[in-house]
Amino acid sequence: MAYPTREIMTSAARIQSLHSVAYASDPSKCWSSQVSIKHPNRRHTWSLGAFVVAALAMVLAGCGAGATRTGLIKRINPPSAAFERLNLADEDSTRVALRLHNFSTIPMTYGQITATIRIDGRTAGQLLVNAGIEIPGLSSDVIDIELPLDARARARIARADREAGAFSYGLEGTIQTTAPAQRFPFLFDSRLNPVPGRPGEFR
Repeated sequence: MAYPTREIMTSAARIQSLHSVAYASDPSKCWSSQVSIKHPNRRHTWSLGAFVVAALAMVLAGCGAGATRTGLIKRINPPSAAFERLNLADEDSTRVALRLHNFSTIPMTYGQITATIRIDGRTAGQLLVNAGIEIPGLSSDVIDIELPLDARARARIARADREAGAFSYGLEGTIQTTAPAQRFPFLFDSRLNPVPGRPGEFR
């Protein structure tokens, strides 16, 4: 016979309270306490430890439906992308570490990412990359890519590098995932600051 979870948890809480009192009076009898569960046709006597473990197991089993292996409810939330690091590699090359965020509770395989790049509010180029990586739920990963920026944007970043100043950037576009097969719009705005002692690098 299956005992109602709420009744079991209530009983467990009461027993734990009584057990705490018993422990205070005589610690040697702590885990020798016995719990009796009455049934019309039979009687079970369990140790307190076994009773509590069994009660918790039933609760967890009841919560298993629709959950991931980590016990979380399966939810798909829109992902996002952001610059973690930017490097002015040379006069004609700019590289970024692009961090991809998975805010879902399930793993997601990232495909094509497209976005308009803005530097200090001005359009600076178009991002197009095929990530091709799987990211676990509630996690993130980084890919290193070449960033296509126009001459004006590169000049703005170079000036910030010389002056040890920061600049703002924005990404607006879509992230496609292949597992699950979906397409998510995203928008991200932030700032990058120069890294002391590392010319041309911003975080």
